[in-house]
Amino acid sequence: INAEYMGKSRQGKSFVFGRNTMLASSVPEDSICFLLQVAAGTESVCRDECLESLGHIVANVCVLDPGLLLLVCTTTSHAVLGLRSVLRIIALAYHSMTLDTGPEAPQLTRDAALALVEGWTRAADLWRTLTASDGLPENPPVFRVTCDRSGTHQFKSDDMASALGHVVAVLFGWKVDLSHPDVEVYVFIRGRALFCGFNLASTSSGFLDERFRAVQGASAVTTRPSLCFVLARHAMLRDGLIVVDPFGGCGTIIAEAACSWRIFGLCGDVVGTAVEVAAAALPPNRGAALSWTATRLPLRSACVDRVISDMPFGMRCGSYRVNRKLYPEALAECSRVLVTGGLAVLMTMEKKLVLGSLSSLPTFAVRVVHELRVGGTRGHGGFAAWVFVLERLGPEMAAQQNETLRKNRAEREQLSRSKRQRQTDWLQRHQGQEQEQQQEQEQRQEQEQEQRQQQRVDDAPIS
Repeated sequence: INAEYMGKSRQGKSFVFGRNTMLASSVPEDSICFLLQVAAGTESVCRDECLESLGHIVANVCVLDPGLLLLVCTTTSHAVLGLRSVLRIIALAYHSMTLDTGPEAPQLTRDAALALVEGWTRAADLWRTLTASDGLPENPPVFRVTCDRSGTHQFKSDDMASALGHVVAVLFGWKVDLSHPDVEVYVFIRGRALFCGFNLASTSSGFLDERFRAVQGASAVTTRPSLCFVLARHAMLRDGLIVVDPFGGCGTIIAEAACSWRIFGLCGDVVGTAVEVAAAALPPNRGAALSWTATRLPLRSACVDRVISDMPFGMRCGSYRVNRKLYPEALAECSRVLVTGGLAVLMTMEKKLVLGSLSSLPTFAVRVVHELRVGGTRGHGGFAAWVFVLERLGPEMAAQQNETLRKNRAEREQLSRSKRQRQTDWLQRHQGQEQEQQQEQEQRQEQEQEQRQQQRVDDAPIS
């Protein structure tokens, strides 16, 4: 891949393909390439997981664009499908770094892709190898093409999807089925860069992280397991810890943490049906689902090692007015049940509300504030959310932080008083100047009136 290509992200930051990463200026022909689609903002977690889980077969891994990574492996391994922070894994079949943005781009791309048969064949073989355990169809598989495009182009996404669908139909003889495909071909277009390949997920939605969907199919607010894994990674979990999710919902966070680490998890919610679903999702003897409210947890003080939670955003659940009262009480309760040195990892949209609540809670210290994009299936979709990593402080550190917070509040109040005093002084001066100008104007008017009267007297005839 051309290392000199530069793209623009939606946030205006420059992303250089291959620069400041392990990616070389070209990919060896005998290597196996995957595209990894993740939630925007979690690329570093996915990269670290690849190096830890697949270190012996990883040749290169780099970020191509927000929410999109390139993984280059030396051999084929089913362990790739075990990545837990990934939404989709695509077996790369064709790529171009010099995509034409004009209306003739789909036709030109079709002709160029037809000439590179080897890449398509290798990607198709990779799809057959890694999805063989799920049962391959007896007849030739049917497929559909999905195009994920960002940037300014003079063609439509459907036109590019149709052109590359023609390539697949010509090379493999497969037929198109938009409703129930056996194979889903994905096309990612970022500016002048194009990546195309076969989706390796066997689920109907095309997502690799549908691990608890059979249990949680009735829940529309469930956090994606891949995002739950990211939160658990931020909590630095290790075997033997006790983890609590105060806003448990359907228990996805605790279930994901219990599947990845040997921990014991507790989750709870005020909705009884959610508690039942969570109890069915948790691994046996690795956790429990309870009915509770997050502001009054039925736990003794200093008994929990980690708190991980997706707090109510105030959109589908709750409202901003409810969160203004809920957040301070829930944070105080998390501080009470955590041991000294314990961590709380909280994801929320209410950044200012969390910071305002922490200003009156000296037992917590903010260690990390990380921005994510959640709620969308594409790297640039969804909305902004923040992950707070908070550390529970001991009595001495809490006293020091309390004193620091008190000084900061005193300084802010002093600055506020000084600002108000300056505003009052300016207003008084301004009002005084206006009064003086008004008095001077009235005096001038009186003098002019007296002069006019005197002039009329002088001009009057003497009888």
